Amino acid sequence: MVLSILAGIVTGVLGFLPLVGSLHLTRRINAGNNMVSMSTLLLGLVVSMLVLALPLVIVALQFRDVVIPFVFAEVIALVVTAITYGVMKLVRKEKRKGW
Repeated sequence: MVLSILAGIVTGVLGFLPLVGSLHLTRRINAGNNMVSMSTLLLGLVVSMLVLALPLVIVALQFRDVVIPFVFAEVIALVVTAITYGVMKLVRKEKRKGW
C-alpha cells in the first residue's frame, strides 16, 4: 500500500508538469494570437490528463486492491502541487513589487 501511495504522489506531481510547461509556452507566444495560446493550453491539459489517467488504468487493471490509495494520493498530490505553484508565483510577484 505504501508503494501505491508513493506512486500516486509521483504521478500527481508529474501530472501537473505539462500544465506548467504549456503555461510557460503560452506566455512566450505573441499575445495577438489567441488561437495558438488556447491550443497550447489545451494540449497541455490533454497531456496532463493522459499522464494522470494511464497509470490509473494500469493500477486498476493490475493491482485492483490498491486503487483507492493510489487515486487519493494522486489527487492530493496534484492539488497540493497546484496550490504550491500558485502560492510560489504570488510570493515572487509580491517580492518584485517590494511588498
